[in-house]
Amino acid sequence: MKKTILYLITGWIANISIGQNVGIGTVSPQSQLSVGSNSQFRVETTGNISRINNVPYAFPASQGTGGKTLVNDGLGNLSWKEAGVPIGTTVLSSYSDTAYLMTKGFYISGISEIYSRSRITRTGLWTPFASSINTSGGFYMQDNPTVYSGTEMLVYYNNYVYRWNPSTTVWTQSAINPIAGYLPGSGASASWSGTEMIIYGGNSGEISNKGVKYNPGTNTWTAIANGPYKKTNHSAVFTGTEMIVFGGDTCSCVLGSTQSGYKYNVATNSWSTAISTLNAPSDRAFHAAVWDGTKMIISGGKSADGNSTGGCFLYNSASNTWSFASSPFYSLQQAKAIWTGNEMLVWGSVFMNQTSAYYNIGLAYIPSTNSWTEFATEGHVPNNDSRSNIAWTGTEMLMIRGSDAQKFSYSGSGNFITLPSLSSYYIMTKIINN
Repeated sequence: MKKTILYLITGWIANISIGQNVGIGTVSPQSQLSVGSNSQFRVETTGNISRINNVPYAFPASQGTGGKTLVNDGLGNLSWKEAGVPIGTTVLSSYSDTAYLMTKGFYISGISEIYSRSRITRTGLWTPFASSINTSGGFYMQDNPTVYSGTEMLVYYNNYVYRWNPSTTVWTQSAINPIAGYLPGSGASASWSGTEMIIYGGNSGEISNKGVKYNPGTNTWTAIANGPYKKTNHSAVFTGTEMIVFGGDTCSCVLGSTQSGYKYNVATNSWSTAISTLNAPSDRAFHAAVWDGTKMIISGGKSADGNSTGGCFLYNSASNTWSFASSPFYSLQQAKAIWTGNEMLVWGSVFMNQTSAYYNIGLAYIPSTNSWTEFATEGHVPNNDSRSNIAWTGTEMLMIRGSDAQKFSYSGSGNFITLPSLSSYYIMTKIINN
């Protein structure tokens, strides 16, 4: 019995002495200490751990500290500390967080100013067309006299009207305008009488007081009586019996903007004397105007010195009087507007001196509450800016500039992108491990 025990002990000692490697659960240890049949845990002769397999994702609840990590101090000592970032890391911080970050080894190395824009939930959805829209004349559409006939978008350019049914991507071209002496290069107005597109004023090297009518049903043109005032970049609306024109530039001079207005009677082919200017908008051009069924609503534009003009004004044609409405959030330059039946949607731009850039803005005026709100702008093609041609179909707004055509539905939920706002942050750099 004593011999058998001695043999077993001797055999075990011989096993662990081969190659100076020790194995637990393995007959072929590959390191000074190997654990597992495939040496999943290994300790080399230097004392370093060279391999650990299947390390658990979490320590037992009795070990560690919530929200902290196991950190090596560089001397081989491990301790539980809050998760941190390497020395040299730079972060941006608000003022309220600087004191806390300084306790964590950061110091203030500078200040950064950043412009940022926000998204606000507002009504509206944009739909890009599946393919590009091109006119048969091939010209680049922007800032053209534009109306909607009930079935087609009508756009005037260079003595032709281009007609587009929004259910297609094809434009058709009207007969050429045969009326001598009328060729508005830019700045002409357009209004829809119910049967005809009335085009007035504009600038083709000389500002005009002439106008024409185009009938899409008969594809024919008719001259209208010359207006009492030459105008370009003015506004025009149709009341049901008369076209009212207001403001605009009367010359290519420094102080060319005006606040004058006149009415054109379609039935008599005649112009009225000037409408009242008591409480009227200031001199302006590039402003937006619509007819709400009883009043002309005017907003936006810019003055003769190029600055934005604010306010919102209501003109009662029956009483020849002006009244004030609540002012919009932004004074939009080169604004365009449509009437939905309940609200005026205004599309224009704001120039920020701080960023030296223009930003597209969409606003809605609700006469029943005398209030303003933004409508969704996220999703519009960037090229479709304040120079786009727009029209209201009865259910949606059509917008086109160049070949970028879109539909805007004033329903559903989208996002309004705010103007850039300046925020200041402290630049903080980590210099100490805490």
